[in-house]
Amino acid sequence: MPTNRATSATQGTEFARWFADRRADIGTQDDVAKRLGLSRPTIARWESGTSLPSGKHVSAIAKLLAVSDAEVAMRAGIVLDSLYSERALSLARMIDSRAGSIPEERFEALTRGLDSLLTALA
Repeated sequence: MPTNRATSATQGTEFARWFADRRADIGTQDDVAKRLGLSRPTIARWESGTSLPSGKHVSAIAKLLAVSDAEVAMRAGIVLDSLYSERALSLARMIDSRAGSIPEERFEALTRGLDSLLTALA
């Protein structure tokens, strides 16, 4: 998956300042990287404004910083539709991988719900 690069120097810098200020209250770049399951250089790139987090990291960042997903997405310049689309695809993969262990009627209900979700996002 390609890195979500800053679309402008201003956007990258604004996210970098916001994230670095909040991260400093939590711990070091190493601490935050470990808690997010990422590398310290990734956190350093976010804080320098050379890259931005991708949609798949929004929820974990939000939980760590005690803010909403929407706030993280907005500050990182991530369109929420794409964030929710990523989540829907992740859910689809999870359901598909567990198809044999889910009772058939529950599996059908899950796939119908997922189909509705994907249709709404399209």
